[in-house]
Amino acid sequence: AEIKERSATVVDQVFSDHKEAFAALESEETRARIFAAIECLAPASRIGVFGGGATAFLGRYLALSLSQIGRPTAVFDGYMAPLPEQLLEMRNVDAVLMLAFGGPYKEAISAVAEARRLKIPVVLITDAKGQSLARHAAVVIPVMCSQ
Repeated sequence: AEIKERSATVVDQVFSDHKEAFAALESEETRARIFAAIECLAPASRIGVFGGGATAFLGRYLALSLSQIGRPTAVFDGYMAPLPEQLLEMRNVDAVLMLAFGGPYKEAISAVAEARRLKIPVVLITDAKGQSLARHAAVVIPVMCSQ
């Protein structure tokens, strides 16, 4: 019975988190930002995907998903090769999709700096409001993270 009760609590929390996330995504402002991101990424022949730290695996999964639907990608996460080496490949992408949660960190700052240098638009998905990275993004999609 105890396992069932704990499981029910966990399931309720997952449903609650997802319900809140979807409610936030349904706002007109967020929908407009998602459409702006689509417009920014759609013409790209190759999309760079940045994910660092905790978002690295999510970024790699996102890149794989894009590749499976015929969208060539490059991954910037610092795992399969050092990030500076991976960022050399940024010259071969037309847009960058960046997952950056929490405060700005050096890897994300380096990736944005390289995109700016190359004049490549960045779509930033983040939970940090007013983050310094957002100033350099073409589109910012705010998301919430459960605590």
